[in-house]
Amino acid sequence: MKKFEKYTLQELQQQLGITKQTRQHGRVGKVAMTEEEEKRRLYNNLSSRVTREKKRQLIRDRQLTYRKILEGNRALDRIEDKYGISQRDERIYKECFSSGYIGVPVERSYVKGRTGLNNKQIAVLQRRTGLIPNPVVTNMEEKADESICLFS
Repeated sequence: MKKFEKYTLQELQQQLGITKQTRQHGRVGKVAMTEEEEKRRLYNNLSSRVTREKKRQLIRDRQLTYRKILEGNRALDRIEDKYGISQRDERIYKECFSSGYIGVPVERSYVKGRTGLNNKQIAVLQRRTGLIPNPVVTNMEEKADESICLFS
């Protein structure tokens, strides 16, 4: 027994929403010669619609999952340590040293411009990563930066 034989012609037409006035692209819809051929044609149309909708839903679900994962990662990126340095800041700091010319020292002003970090934060990242900009942030500059209150 074939799958389309489970349905009557009227059931298939009802599921597809077909009426006598149905037109496709401005033309009268095709109708097969025999009832069996017509049932097969309508069943294939219905199967195609169901399959395409499942595929669209799968794509929507994947996009939603991807967005949720990205949002979760972005939330992790925003978490700052006690110095106010986030994972994103550290990643950008490291990129500063790999994006320049080979053999040319990376300027501190370039690092500050890319990351928005102050001298204290750059000094902490110098110790963490071992990547040192030119000129080096000294202990005096680091301590001076600690004593400056930005929100006074």
